[in-house]
Amino acid sequence: MNVKCFGCDAVLEAGDADALTDAFVGHARDVHRWSYPEQALRNYARNYAEATERVSGDTKRLAEIAEVSVYPMSEDRVDDWLRFFDRDGFAGNPDWASCFVIAPPFRRHGVAAMLLDRVIEDAATRGASWIEGYPHNKPEPSDAGHFRGPRSMYEARGFQLVEVRERDTVMRRPVR
Repeated sequence: MNVKCFGCDAVLEAGDADALTDAFVGHARDVHRWSYPEQALRNYARNYAEATERVSGDTKRLAEIAEVSVYPMSEDRVDDWLRFFDRDGFAGNPDWASCFVIAPPFRRHGVAAMLLDRVIEDAATRGASWIEGYPHNKPEPSDAGHFRGPRSMYEARGFQLVEVRERDTVMRRPVR
């Protein structure tokens, strides 16, 4: 099993998830001056390692896709949700596990915007008073730089800048 450090891109390896999380926490203490709680570092390392072991979807982008329908999450869609998040969505980059991600064949077809529209539509019925997004300030030109969605996608839907941080910007939209 392995985990890639999000701070320096070092790759740490160990025989099992427990040893790997210990190695990652040790690396974080020795190399970085992060204020993250130890449990957050352990969760990251375990999630990355487990995602690396299970993701296996196609990573080639399709030139065209069929019409897309976005449905609210429901009990009868749990298997679809798990299949996507446990297999297809993070193929090619397990570091994204569980961010706002589109499976590689369907990227750059407007699917992320449709998903965000669904979140906005459903937010009031789920009791939310606001919605936040965290686009990178200087995204890489590849898909990897936009796994949180581009800032323009949030701005086009009425999200306002709340705070510019070192790596990302907090964008917030009230639920109407």
